[in-house]
Amino acid sequence: MSADGRYRLSLANAEQGPSPWDEKVAAITATFRLESRMPAEADFSSQVPADVFLEKVDLQEAVLLSGEDVAGQKGSKWTDSSALTVTIHTLEVGKEQRQLRKLTLAVTVVKVTEWEPLEFKNIQKADETPLHCGPFEIVVSEVQPQHLLLAAAAFSDHAKEHEAYRQRMPLQFLTHRYAMQAVQISDAAGQRLGLSMGTYTGGGSSGRYAVSPGPLLVFPPKGEAGQTPSSIFSPAKDIRYPVTLSLKLPRKYESEQVIFEFQDVPLPAFNPRG
Repeated sequence: MSADGRYRLSLANAEQGPSPWDEKVAAITATFRLESRMPAEADFSSQVPADVFLEKVDLQEAVLLSGEDVAGQKGSKWTDSSALTVTIHTLEVGKEQRQLRKLTLAVTVVKVTEWEPLEFKNIQKADETPLHCGPFEIVVSEVQPQHLLLAAAAFSDHAKEHEAYRQRMPLQFLTHRYAMQAVQISDAAGQRLGLSMGTYTGGGSSGRYAVSPGPLLVFPPKGEAGQTPSSIFSPAKDIRYPVTLSLKLPRKYESEQVIFEFQDVPLPAFNPRG
């Protein structure tokens, strides 16, 4: 839990297996989820208040039962702002461990206090012209009756624009992945489009958007007693073009490093490859 009691990290998953660099060495992977104490509520909730993002994580301590601190050993770590998770990945711990005596994580939490709205109207065909969005660009790559495809990346042709934005707003979570998840799309009939499929790589992301279908109840044939209706989703509806894309970027934010300490973290048994 953070010192002020606002945030808590809970262990969501832990694994122990061979190191990717040496199969004779054990390595641990653990994922933690950020939770928050909601205003005027005593209990923590996984529904963290809006406008909260994770920037980075520093592994300060990873102390074994022997007393050895392996925080500096091989391994990697990252945060995922879309899921509000922190991951320590394949950290080498030597021999198989039953638990960690102590684990200390320093997580940078960002709270956006003011947003800058962007809006792109009258989009009705695929166009290679990028839509400029500060640290990245969005391209409408395909237009179909029931699907709209977008691609997002920080294209090298606009590197100076990206650099100028980053100097003013040095936030790491503002990537092409953020673009795919944060963009809002509505069509000429006022229908909202949702992300139905996304592909994310290091250099760019792409997403397929469709009008979100509503659930339908399917009733069993007559005479099949004891069966309850099942729920399926109706086919995607046609998109009424032109569509409008909107996105918000931070204008002002607050950043703080929050320290989380764990004692006696249990670890699963060693799971060998294969």
